[in-house]
Amino acid sequence: MPPHPTRNNLALVTLLGLIWGLNWPIVKFAILEYGPWTTRALSLSGAALVLAGAALWRGESLRISPRAWWRVLVPAIFGMALVNILNAWAQMVMETGRAAIIAFSMPVWATAMAVVFLGERLDARKSLSLALGAAGLMALAWPALAAGGLSVGLALAFGSALSWACGAVFMKRFPISGPPLTAATWQIGAAAAILTAGMLAFEGPAIAFHGLTPGFFGLAYNIVAAQALGTWIWFGVLTRSPASVAAIGTLMTPGVGVIGAMLMLGETPAITDWLGLALVVSASAIVLLRRAPSGEAAPVAKTPPAPGPAPCGDDELLAPVQTAR
Repeated sequence: MPPHPTRNNLALVTLLGLIWGLNWPIVKFAILEYGPWTTRALSLSGAALVLAGAALWRGESLRISPRAWWRVLVPAIFGMALVNILNAWAQMVMETGRAAIIAFSMPVWATAMAVVFLGERLDARKSLSLALGAAGLMALAWPALAAGGLSVGLALAFGSALSWACGAVFMKRFPISGPPLTAATWQIGAAAAILTAGMLAFEGPAIAFHGLTPGFFGLAYNIVAAQALGTWIWFGVLTRSPASVAAIGTLMTPGVGVIGAMLMLGETPAITDWLGLALVVSASAIVLLRRAPSGEAAPVAKTPPAPGPAPCGDDELLAPVQTAR
């Protein structure tokens, strides 16, 4: 009997959660050695090349209508470039595990934005998700608040989550006609170009490699495993499964990141960090793992519809282009 496709996809999203979660502590070595701009520019450039090759191998056109480029560039800025550089800065000034938890609260804030900008109804499920997400952020911020101030790292990580949510909502409100892999390739490529410009402006064109250091292996892992392989797995699962199945990888990521940071970076999460993790993951699960109504199949990700202001379901909103953060 051939393997059950759902079991295969669950195995893949579990692998994806491990790859993306471990990326958080591993990539910190690269950020500290090569700088945030250089690390992010190289990693997204590598991912864009892999996705372009995958699209061509599958026989998909990489052509984007000239009228659709603004639909590519806006989410590339908010959902890719800003997210990656803000996360990198956050990791430089705060615990990696805490940064991962805050960044992956994105589904909660995307849900809130969908109510305001896409006409979504704020039902009991979404209200509970927002309440849990806010409580999770309060738990994570409590040590800084108790000390009489706010953490810069906390603000950077939260800004990353909000920027990611903006990109997701924009992509739903102004979708791109054509294969999702084509849109992802150009969005990541555009973000890579933006980050490369930042690298040249703030860190210079010379990249000093110091041999097989932890930073070198962290950069290699980020490019090959987290960005290229991870994004390829994500699209493979997303095109064959309900978005809620693919979302399991997203829900696993912060927990794996916290544990990985403990083992690799020697971080010791406080009780408030574990509480924040539980609250944020619960809040995200409420909106990501919505059960389809009785007798109705759970929606499967597909090519975005033609542009239009129609309201969206959570599964469509919260399964946009994803890359390791």
